[in-house]
Amino acid sequence: MISVDGGPYGCWEDEMDTPDGDLPHEHDVEEVVVIGEKPITAASSLTADADDLRVRPLPRPGDLAEVMPGLFAVQHAGGGKANQYFVRGFDADHGTDIALAVDGVPVNLVSHGHGQGYADLHFVIPELVVGVDVRKGPYEVFDGDFATAGAVDMHLVDRVPESYATASVGRFGTARGLGVFGLESGASSAVLAAEVYATDGPFENPEGLSRYNAYGKFTATLSDAARVSVGGSAYASGWTASGQIPLRAVEAGQLSRFGTVDPTEGGQSTRRQLWVDATVTPGHRELLTASAWVGAYRLNMYSNFTFFAKDPVNGDQIEQQDERVFSGFDAAYRIHHHLGPLTFATRLGTQGRADRIATGLWHDDDRERLSTTVDADIEEVRIGAYVREEIGFDDVVRVIGGVRTDTFTFGVDDGLDLPGDGVRSSGVADAQVLSPKANLIVTPLRQLDLFVNYGRGFHSNDARGVVRSDGPVDPITQATGYEAGVRLRDGRAGESGRARHETSGT
Repeated sequence: MISVDGGPYGCWEDEMDTPDGDLPHEHDVEEVVVIGEKPITAASSLTADADDLRVRPLPRPGDLAEVMPGLFAVQHAGGGKANQYFVRGFDADHGTDIALAVDGVPVNLVSHGHGQGYADLHFVIPELVVGVDVRKGPYEVFDGDFATAGAVDMHLVDRVPESYATASVGRFGTARGLGVFGLESGASSAVLAAEVYATDGPFENPEGLSRYNAYGKFTATLSDAARVSVGGSAYASGWTASGQIPLRAVEAGQLSRFGTVDPTEGGQSTRRQLWVDATVTPGHRELLTASAWVGAYRLNMYSNFTFFAKDPVNGDQIEQQDERVFSGFDAAYRIHHHLGPLTFATRLGTQGRADRIATGLWHDDDRERLSTTVDADIEEVRIGAYVREEIGFDDVVRVIGGVRTDTFTFGVDDGLDLPGDGVRSSGVADAQVLSPKANLIVTPLRQLDLFVNYGRGFHSNDARGVVRSDGPVDPITQATGYEAGVRLRDGRAGESGRARHETSGT
């Protein structure tokens, strides 16, 4: 028999066949210690692997987020704009209340020129995603800003079994090309990928969406106790949007359902980023993980919500701009140990992020600037730390508790502030928030888990609203989540405890 120590979620045994049909003696097999945390801490959480994703249609990057049951990622104002997310009663707008990450790099953008927490997934090539962790609610201490309704973490491929290229065409001038290339040498591997996508959509004014993606990742196993990955991606897109139109004009026959009032809506967007992550096992039951990232982003988006109501001559088109450099890190130390029938998993972590942002808002006519409404430079920094303790008893009871603390610094330099003006939009502010979490998981039967969860979460607010002198907003908006639920497995899961077919309720 081989005994694999699963840390806080207990041990299981797996029979090993030998050539003569007998089992090997215990002293012939070296004990293997697996350090990790059982990913499911609530009935509403799940982990989707590559097999789960392979059976889903994924025509849009936003469809990856819909692995979360009950989450809807909808598209409006053109295919280059971030999805709008709806989950668990939250209209999370473009990401205000749902935290998204890809290979450990946060997708949400603070103090964004269009909306707080703006999370554009169009830089992701769906075929490269090999796993998605979904957590509804604010119940995990390593989920920080924007994880009020939940969090979605996507993991990208390290190696591919073979290189391939595909091309496809469809209606409305839609075409897509994809190439994925893999290289392996000893304990090292590399993946390179490129995607080109175009569509005109069903609109009378062609959308003219073009999207370009490039991805590369190199992974090296340095020893039995160390592994490092370096990745990078680049994305660019441009599009023309057919936005909202007046219903009365459609009913009067002046516009079709696929018509437009302002044919110059749309935009351009780019995102480039580099990241590195490392995993080190310094001791028999210890694990150290660390990652860092840096990126550059830009969006210019043209919208017209009121047509000619404010300016009957030039129209009411606006241009929103967000240009930034963002960077950050995430490090965690985990140690596992036993005390009689109890197993303990302690996790200590720290996270940091800094954004330097230039935002602007203009009144435009056919994408030409007429006047300036917003011209602000923003610096925003967040430092967080947390402690998490998981206690397991005989693979029947798990208790998870923890607390995280986050400190924010907001700085705004508004280029439109005038000397002697009583209302100031420039300034500096800071804020702190404490977020406790508690979870209880009981497994009375092998196929049945019972959950009780509680947690405090938060999202930050736009720095421009935080520092203004006239009616400033709260820097942090907190949310309290609690639920009880059940997860039922059909009994066909492997010994590792991962269910193939599950139902849950909250």
